[in-house]
Amino acid sequence: MRCFAICFLLCSLTALGAESRAADQVYGTFSPWGQLVDPDGDCSFTVSREAITINFSGAAHGLDAEHSRMNAPRALRSMEGDFAVKVTVDGNLALPGDKSQTAYVSGGLVLLQDDRNYIRLERASFTRGGSVKHYANFEQRVDAKRVRMGLFRDYPLSEDRPVDFRLEIKAGSVRALARNDGQPWHEMGTAKIDPEATYSVGVSGVNTSGQPVAVTFRNIRHQHEFAAVENDSSSEINLTQPQKAASLPRSTKALDDELMAGMIGIQRRSRDIKLMGVAARRALIDDAVNLVSEVNAEASVRMIPPFVAWFSRAFQTADDYESEIAVYDKFIAAVKEIEGPISERMMEQLSTKRDALNFKFSMIGKPLELEGETLSGAAFDWKSYRGKVVLVDFWAS
Repeated sequence: MRCFAICFLLCSLTALGAESRAADQVYGTFSPWGQLVDPDGDCSFTVSREAITINFSGAAHGLDAEHSRMNAPRALRSMEGDFAVKVTVDGNLALPGDKSQTAYVSGGLVLLQDDRNYIRLERASFTRGGSVKHYANFEQRVDAKRVRMGLFRDYPLSEDRPVDFRLEIKAGSVRALARNDGQPWHEMGTAKIDPEATYSVGVSGVNTSGQPVAVTFRNIRHQHEFAAVENDSSSEINLTQPQKAASLPRSTKALDDELMAGMIGIQRRSRDIKLMGVAARRALIDDAVNLVSEVNAEASVRMIPPFVAWFSRAFQTADDYESEIAVYDKFIAAVKEIEGPISERMMEQLSTKRDALNFKFSMIGKPLELEGETLSGAAFDWKSYRGKVVLVDFWAS
């Protein structure tokens, strides 16, 4: 019924002509997504409680205050104080068949104070000159100026898999996280906002492809009471101060592209890990480690921790815990050879995760020792359950 109502409104607006589309078109509020807004009146929404699809027209739609283009369709609800919001964005964002043209398509979370001050955390697909990139983009605008441009190497994504995004807002500090489907959280970085302001938060996207595009979002969750989630790796992006976008030397950009292409190739080969023998798995690990032999410490090294976290878990799906640890050991040794403070921080991230995995695997087969008080104040001792069938419910948000 809601989808029918939206389509009816769209037809009515089209009949009214261009003059009636000068102001934002508002299609009402739909729980839990919020108010649907289409500034140019040329897009549509398909809505259910679990999912929303924004159907972009072929015209350009953006969220770029610095270029006075804020016409992207969006679904927003008002929130203030401390809160967290999470959403899943489907993969396979449509790009033009001609990859030689420049095009950007995205969908994700947006946190708006107003049209000059906002944060975007989104999955992005970009093509230019025959090259195609899929990555997580974390950007902020302050007084209509971009604080930092998102980079391909910040957090590469699989083209077709869903990706989760999460924003945690506490006392004016914003923490941005992303994770490929089924993987641990990766912290993109942090930003600062006015803690006293009221914000509009929800989903939106960008389309400069010149063709219609549909972006689907699922399972949005808003929380005023939340616990910060743990992350396995970080891009260490700090959006506190505006800064000019750095221009990397051409040779460094070429190395970045080569590294990303190599990582994508390893991901594809990893799909057959369960079918591989021991020698083939060792060769796969060696090939992955060899990718970082020419990494620049100030650029591509940031791509390593999230890739290692994903790569090691691929072996976990095959119950190959020895290889999972070996991935970390070999990458730690490789990163150690890269000079620079960033490589030192990345190596510390890898070492912390490796040590946590070693501890987890050391507990396999050992009896669980747990005693204390329940929430009701009663004494609890796990030993009293010995010999009984027990259902353990692991719960998290």
